[in-house]
Amino acid sequence: MATAKAMAPSVASRSWQPLVTERAERDRVIAELGRLADALARVEVDDAPLRAEVALALHYAEEVLPERGYRDAAMAQLSQAIDASSTAPSLALYGGVAGLAWVVEHLTEPEASQSEEDLNEEVDAFFLQALGAPPWRGHFDLISGLCGLGVYALERGARPTGVELRRRVLERLAELAEPSADGLAFAKPHGLRRPDRDLDFRRDLGMAHGLSGVIAFLSLVGESSGTVERLLIEALRFLTTRGKSPDGGFGYAHDAHQNARVAWCYGDLGIACALWLAALRLGEPRIRDEAVAAALRAAARPYADTGIVDASLCHGTAGAAHLFNVLWQSLGARPLREAAHRSVTSLLERARPSERLGDDRTFDARTNRWEPTHSFLMGSAGIALTLTAAISERPPDWDRLLLLSGRATP
Repeated sequence: MATAKAMAPSVASRSWQPLVTERAERDRVIAELGRLADALARVEVDDAPLRAEVALALHYAEEVLPERGYRDAAMAQLSQAIDASSTAPSLALYGGVAGLAWVVEHLTEPEASQSEEDLNEEVDAFFLQALGAPPWRGHFDLISGLCGLGVYALERGARPTGVELRRRVLERLAELAEPSADGLAFAKPHGLRRPDRDLDFRRDLGMAHGLSGVIAFLSLVGESSGTVERLLIEALRFLTTRGKSPDGGFGYAHDAHQNARVAWCYGDLGIACALWLAALRLGEPRIRDEAVAAALRAAARPYADTGIVDASLCHGTAGAAHLFNVLWQSLGARPLREAAHRSVTSLLERARPSERLGDDRTFDARTNRWEPTHSFLMGSAGIALTLTAAISERPPDWDRLLLLSGRATP
């Protein structure tokens, strides 16, 4: 494998074009986005991280639907989230302090650069303390663990505390890495065996909870060091050696018996994005070929075989739409554009009056019911952001929160 290089400029400075260009369909996207944004502007919840996710969606809605007051509504939601930040239940990137702080940095960074105030100064001190002394006893993953803190650290850019946070996240990841003859793996503190697949999920491969999230994070760290390069190359070796099922696609966990779903969180679609970022970082044609093959496999899956059951960004129609869009914009393959367009069409078809998009389309495994939610990963905020990206001429920088793109770092 080639020697690692500094982060390729195309990771941080990508081009973008609208996916939906036909007028009638674009008007339909605008109408649905406006309905979602109007509802998000009225959200009242006692959940600071959720308010921040709502603010993120409203901020980007303003870019394609200007002069509707969405930017002011975003700032109002963010202000209330900051005021209630002490109520955040965990360190997590999704639903916790790191996610709230990420949105604060993302939406206020241009203004903050013109002043001496740093709204996340205390958060940085808190995270630095949490990361300061080994061993790390929490998860390594993106949703609630080390990689999630790493995503926040990436968003802090060149700030000294951002650089130090990234260094400490890398140190803790290196300590958790488990070497094997096939490369480096990362194990969850508690394994999970799925009887239907007879899989040990302790060595998870997905973007949300597993190895692909680590690979994407390492690919976007701007600092070049022996630690970054070694971890990335060896993690890729484990993924490509032990990650595929007999069906040819990537599974949920190592040595899987069947392909995972088509989603951001698990399977070929999210893993293709991680592999593409790694190929850019390393300048490695073989990894690029793996990324293209995974993306095209996902695009070729019949809808009934995708595992999509709701409209969410995490594992639903919105996630498929946005990730296929991202991969099409990056790789240029026509089947990826067609898959992205089909997914947007399917997303809009969920917006019937009796089944309003974003209102009641997310399955909550904790309650075993379909539950309404406004969240980024599972609800209407993520759906609105997906629709925004489908008609925008500007890159969707918000998807740095999903480790689908990155900002320039030292």
